[in-house]
Amino acid sequence: MSSEAAAPSIRRLHTHEQVLAGIQQRILGSRLVAGDALPAERDLADSLGSSLSGIRKALRVLESLGLIRDEAGNWVLTGNSTTALANLLRLRMALAGFRLTDLVEVRVQLERSAATRAAEAATSQDLGRLRDILENMSEPGISTNRFNALDTEFHVALARASHNALAVELMQSLRDAVQAGMTTAFASITDWPGTAHRLHEEHDAVLDAIETGDGALAARRIGAHVTDFYRAAG
Repeated sequence: MSSEAAAPSIRRLHTHEQVLAGIQQRILGSRLVAGDALPAERDLADSLGSSLSGIRKALRVLESLGLIRDEAGNWVLTGNSTTALANLLRLRMALAGFRLTDLVEVRVQLERSAATRAAEAATSQDLGRLRDILENMSEPGISTNRFNALDTEFHVALARASHNALAVELMQSLRDAVQAGMTTAFASITDWPGTAHRLHEEHDAVLDAIETGDGALAARRIGAHVTDFYRAAG
């Protein structure tokens, strides 16, 4: 038996994976931007040295991820990275079986960072948007589904108030990826009126800290808010 270590096997990329890599190179090289139409399938096949079947399979993958859409027979880049990221994150979470504690820890870190930055960078328009959402949250007899939707709006608007574009993408994608779980968690709450009131007050306390420019306090409050919600939801 040879003492030399066996050379690691190299996985051969499927045709559609090669096509995806080629399209990615064009996007990263700024040759394709949101709103641009992809070349015709035959032209893609010729330029990438691929078969039409490989091209079509790659395009179906991109469409399923929300990265392209069909417009009158032309494939157009949507620029909707949030949808694509949420889809990938949802699948990854399902396949990897991440623990709830992993999810909570990541979300708390993201929320705390956004709140800290928002206390420094939020404009009057940002704060007004957050106040409007809170006002809607206080509607008498608000349903769990309505509150859940507004809760998502609040946290995404908070990330937007940090004026960090990546934070907004990550927050929206994370919320979209766990939307089904959030809906179930809200529906399982027994004392909904009391819980809705408490959650509204917690959001209000976070916004108060942001409005006064106290990022450290805002971060502590939103961290406790997120952690306590998941703990109560089980």
